[in-house]
Amino acid sequence: MIEFWSAAAVMSLFAVVFLLLPLRRGSHAIAHSRADYDISVYKDQLLELGRDLESGLLTTEESEAARVEIERRMLKSSESNTKMNRQKNSSNWALITVVTLAVPVLSVLFYLEIGTPGARDLPFSERQTAKSAASHTAKGDDVTVDQMIVTLAERLEKEPGNAQNWLLFARTLTSLNRTDEADAAFTQAMHLTDDAPDVAIHYGEMLVNSNAQIVPPKAVTLFKQIITKDPANVRARYYIGLAKSQAGNRTQALQDWVDILTLSSVDAPWVPGVRRQIRAVAEQMKINPKDLTPSQAAQDLASTLLGDRAGAAVEDPKSSAAVPQDERQEFIGKMVARLANRLKENPDDLEGWVRLQRAYQVLGEQDKANNAAAQIERLNSAR
Repeated sequence: MIEFWSAAAVMSLFAVVFLLLPLRRGSHAIAHSRADYDISVYKDQLLELGRDLESGLLTTEESEAARVEIERRMLKSSESNTKMNRQKNSSNWALITVVTLAVPVLSVLFYLEIGTPGARDLPFSERQTAKSAASHTAKGDDVTVDQMIVTLAERLEKEPGNAQNWLLFARTLTSLNRTDEADAAFTQAMHLTDDAPDVAIHYGEMLVNSNAQIVPPKAVTLFKQIITKDPANVRARYYIGLAKSQAGNRTQALQDWVDILTLSSVDAPWVPGVRRQIRAVAEQMKINPKDLTPSQAAQDLASTLLGDRAGAAVEDPKSSAAVPQDERQEFIGKMVARLANRLKENPDDLEGWVRLQRAYQVLGEQDKANNAAAQIERLNSAR
């Protein structure tokens, strides 16, 4: 028993040392690593802004506004990192003390509770027999992906009208490259959801991915159906443009992608990729991206969407809950300002003026609301 407790003491010591080293070094490394990563991302965004300005995808005013916002976030990230390091320095020593005392004490208590201090040692041959038996028992608990497929299939036999299960079944089959079976499952999910856009987009992407990224006619049909029900679906619009580009109609492809930028917020995650695609195709066609303009249909749709978002943001703060509290008012103000700017370009948009008046009223800017009301009266009298 003396040998056992001596070995246990040595192992506890090693365990304590192993836990203390990261506490002394790791927290600072993690904090700096996170801050360095954030700063690196923001620097890349600044470089991307410069390229967009040179290629004409952004105006000087848009580029300057985006640059100021990125620099503000860089400063905020740096300040947050400094504050976090101060807090961790003050708490580390207390945590080290707790760990140093807790690990040996809890180890002994845990062993006394579940261990068998008086048990005799097993000969090597008996240990191997016990190990082999445990191994065979554990193998029966493994759950494979194939078994999950079988489980889903059995569930669908019991609930054939469950659209969500059909969609899950289809996406699982897709991940295994069982495209023929996935196609049949997607078809069933589409039938049960009346060709819902959120189902159709997964179906279309499966068809593209299984066709070496070439958009097949069946996928094009699906994406067009999505646009009919959800005109602002940028994923469907992107693939429609990609199909046109692959068919040699690069001019219309560029138009579709420029329209996507009009329908998207500046910080949308897909915007940089779409811009790069536009630049690449424009260079191939020897076209200056500055000459590319959104279609009137896209501008009208963007005005409608922006009005809806601005109205929702000012009337229901939960709709902008993803924006930090101290930035929410600025966020709403920018949305309303963008709507006002669009109406300067398209002053005959009656619905846009109605939304702008409502937004100004909620914000308490009565003079601007009255001006919007005058525009509404002008357009109504002209009808």
